[in-house]
Amino acid sequence: LPSFQNYSQSQSDHYIVRGILLICLLIFILVGLTFWGEANNFDIRFSAEFFTEDKEWFLAETPPWNWLYEYGVIPGILVSILSFFTWIYSRTNKNLAILRPYLLICALTPIIASALLVNVVLKDHTGRPRPREIKQFSGNWEYLPALQTGIPGRGHSFPCGHCSIAFTLTSGFVFWRHSRKFAILSLSLGLVFGILMSIARIAQGGHFITDAMWSLGVVLLTLTALYYFVYQPPRTENKPVMNFTKKQKLNVSTGVILFLSVLALFIWMRRPFYKEHNAVFEI
Repeated sequence: LPSFQNYSQSQSDHYIVRGILLICLLIFILVGLTFWGEANNFDIRFSAEFFTEDKEWFLAETPPWNWLYEYGVIPGILVSILSFFTWIYSRTNKNLAILRPYLLICALTPIIASALLVNVVLKDHTGRPRPREIKQFSGNWEYLPALQTGIPGRGHSFPCGHCSIAFTLTSGFVFWRHSRKFAILSLSLGLVFGILMSIARIAQGGHFITDAMWSLGVVLLTLTALYYFVYQPPRTENKPVMNFTKKQKLNVSTGVILFLSVLALFIWMRRPFYKEHNAVFEI
């Protein structure tokens, strides 16, 4: 038994080391591309392709870009819900039991990456003005580079929330060991859908291209953390299948309540640090 425990711990450590290396590589690529884009003024130049002085953001209300903005979050939400309920069903189905850790990763990625990290933590606190809010595109504020922190509440451009939920469709790539066709299909669909959503948000003056890139980055970093640090499949995929005990049900219920409580508290504690009001007065 001790030798088995040592072997299991060694495997876990191996996963953690690989996860750290991958995260460092992803951050290096993201930061490198960001600095390269800033050096070449790529954010402004790319957004300028969708803006004219007379028509401003001329594609903003044009299909399919407006459709993507209105309905583009639905696929990512459905992936999370379906993955979670399939995970519950897999608890009592031996044929699906091996997929449990992968299903949990797919279920949690939209919640952690898009809902929490992008929309709650980053967008409301980085203070980056949107393209339509900066002076280069008939706005009132100065352009702020992606990795510079502005006044929290003064701009919600970094990163892109819609893009992040679209890119979470890539989470099916974690099934690589069990179905490479499905993994490649999921990765391809997620990237294509995420890129289309990114173009839509850029064309509407809502985000810069670096906002979209970092949305993908947050999703990939979340996937990596869940895969290598938390669930570590395939090391944990062969655990015995069993129904939820009363204690497990209590733990799951408590965990859900705590999660929702923390999320509600986090949202409640957000402050409008900066607000701009415009009014017309007759003199």
